[in-house]
Amino acid sequence: MVYLDTMPLRLGHFRVLITTAMGQFLGAAVATLSGVLIPLLAIVQHHELDSVTQGLIASMELIGIMVGSFVIGKLADKDGYLPFLRLSSILIFIGALAVYVTGSVDLLIPSLFVMGFGIGGDFALDSDYVDEVMPKRWQETMVGITKSFSALGNLSAGGGFLVLCSIEWTAEIWRQIFLFVVFLSFLMIISRLFFFKSPGFLIAKGKFDEARQVVKAMLGPDVEIPPSYLEKTSSSNGAKVDLFKGETLQKVIFSGVPWGCSGLGVYGIGIFLPILIMSLGISGFDTSKPDPLGSVMNSVNLTFIISWFILIGFIAGLFILHKVSTVK
Repeated sequence: MVYLDTMPLRLGHFRVLITTAMGQFLGAAVATLSGVLIPLLAIVQHHELDSVTQGLIASMELIGIMVGSFVIGKLADKDGYLPFLRLSSILIFIGALAVYVTGSVDLLIPSLFVMGFGIGGDFALDSDYVDEVMPKRWQETMVGITKSFSALGNLSAGGGFLVLCSIEWTAEIWRQIFLFVVFLSFLMIISRLFFFKSPGFLIAKGKFDEARQVVKAMLGPDVEIPPSYLEKTSSSNGAKVDLFKGETLQKVIFSGVPWGCSGLGVYGIGIFLPILIMSLGISGFDTSKPDPLGSVMNSVNLTFIISWFILIGFIAGLFILHKVSTVK
């Protein structure tokens, strides 16, 4: 017999990690694709797109993430994590499929919101799943790796776009790049059909026997939940205003401000990276040249190179995190 908090890593741990981290992956991938969409649509195909519409295309996924995190997170706390983990992947699939099938610019903005809503739901659930089943010495590192899938999403979307461009390079390619999201979100749906309920949620609701069964199915029949975990039953619901008082407020600020700074860089600025590169004139872009498609391609190529630094930063941060305490 081994205990959940002290056992060695097993294949089941990595299954949980990959299954839940796909939301982080696709969140960054869709953001990268949104950044590519804007110059493709505005410069090459739809010259009538004003700056407000371009800004909506860039930000609609993020608005969806914000709303989806709150709504799905609140519902999942009440009704269980697994149904909403599945729902999130279905919403991403529907949004991406609508863009790919119709090719409609009018549907693009609401579809990006739907994808963002699903991705936000994943954001609200993924770290809980990872944290509650990992051995204690690996909890922080594995949560960090979950978040680092966003860097892999940046790179994969940029690299996939470049590969697609090498096969067929036309202005209509903006539709085809969403096939990447359709395919991966479909795999997410399949993987989550055969996934598990959250042991932490079951324990919080006092369903100890069911939680034990889930842990054994996840990680092996010899795995037991430590007695200390079984004491974590849910307390009575406090008022919403308690989130902004005392120690809870400190935790919100301590975790929320760095997360906001990360989002500003990876999402807020990162989405506009291809346009910024073209505006700075470091991608070979020249409005007097008759080949704007080529300049878009150059900007994406440089964006792909720059994105490697995000991954390098994640790896460095995870290495440091594994060596020192989280608060330090």
